[in-house]
Amino acid sequence: MTGLVTASLLAWPVICLMFFSLMKARTAVVISLFFTAMFLPNGSIPISGFIDVNKYTAGSIGVLFGVMLFDSGRVMGFRLRWIDIPLAIFLVTPFFSSVLNGLGVYDGLSTVLGQILWWGVPYFVGRLYFVTPEATRFLAKAIVIAVLIYVPFVLLEIRLSPQLHRWIYGYHAISWDQILRGSGYRPTVFMQHGLMLSLWLASGAFCLYQSKGGRRIAGLPTSLIVIGVGIVVFMCRSFGAFFELIILLLLGFVSQVSRYTIILVLTVSIVPAYVGGRIALNWEPAVAVDLVDQYVSPDRALSLNFRFFHERMIIDKALNRPFFGYGGWGRGRVYSETGEDLSVTDSYWIIVFSSAGLFGLSSFLATLLIPLYMFCYRVRARYWSQSWAAGALAMALIVFAFTLDCLVNAMFNPIYVLVIGGLAGFVVHPSWRQAASRQTSRQMPSNRLRGQLQHRGT
Repeated sequence: MTGLVTASLLAWPVICLMFFSLMKARTAVVISLFFTAMFLPNGSIPISGFIDVNKYTAGSIGVLFGVMLFDSGRVMGFRLRWIDIPLAIFLVTPFFSSVLNGLGVYDGLSTVLGQILWWGVPYFVGRLYFVTPEATRFLAKAIVIAVLIYVPFVLLEIRLSPQLHRWIYGYHAISWDQILRGSGYRPTVFMQHGLMLSLWLASGAFCLYQSKGGRRIAGLPTSLIVIGVGIVVFMCRSFGAFFELIILLLLGFVSQVSRYTIILVLTVSIVPAYVGGRIALNWEPAVAVDLVDQYVSPDRALSLNFRFFHERMIIDKALNRPFFGYGGWGRGRVYSETGEDLSVTDSYWIIVFSSAGLFGLSSFLATLLIPLYMFCYRVRARYWSQSWAAGALAMALIVFAFTLDCLVNAMFNPIYVLVIGGLAGFVVHPSWRQAASRQTSRQMPSNRLRGQLQHRGT
């Protein structure tokens, strides 16, 4: 690593505190976490006796201290709700995995601390600041603005190859074989991987599509900008992210037009059905491989089949310690008799299952899925076309896209965890009911008048 990388990571918590001192806490949270994911370098500083400092831990430390110092009243007023239980279990499960595998109490505590900084802090600030209809719209607009800021950098790297990280920080963040795709390049900008970048662009495109605000940005229709960002996602050479964008657009359109909540419920249920089928029923998704081979490309089919093959290897080993897994340090991976690592862990869910077992995996999936199911149960589809629900629906479908991505990739992004926390708080907060009742009361006079006119006409 270069000196600039070390200085950036160590100074970032202090810079976050400066944001909190100069602006509202909610705005400072967004700028701090968004800049963390989008512009900080990919690297880590090992600290003896403590967790490594990387972009995510530095960002969480800065945001946590900023919230506690500059908005302590809101922090003191925070109360845990039942919907926060899955995340609490997910955060502490690594402790038991470490202890039961003989790795020791210290290893367990340090792993829990890392889990808290990666998952707990973004979720916590999401629960604090993005639980009302107005706040969800604010967050959705922030995602749109951030993605539009990123698009020129992406186009530059599509043309010149991923060089920005090397130009600014002195080295490539990932190996070159992960960058070359066919006759072109998969851009990364300052993110962990091109796959992570593509999903981020797709999230912004959907938020823009879902927004109920102005119909023009910089004089251009929002529909045209959505198409433009969608084309950029396609140019990033990530079939998965482009496919997920199509799913989001179809779900957003069909669910609002049909007003059937069950459409989203059944679609979300693909995730637990897939994981359950892979673990409990020994199911092999050969049909998916055949479809990709037939309608996309043989190369993508080979890549998908490669992932499924290594998933099966790790699942078979993880079932030997099903409850709390093997703990950290790669102990859940598959090795030859000579110690050669034979496995590849591409998906987030399989990493969680192998290291933290069924306790970790079930709490991980519950953290992602329960806010989605509760959104469908409480905020019915008949509300989704109303302006107050636009931001929350965008957040719900972004959470679904991230959850779907975790089935095939392991691309952590604290912004998605922030969105998960906001959605979890939204479904248990009374503000959405108040917004729905206000919308209904505004519509009632026109409905009465329409009824009177119909009555007079008869």
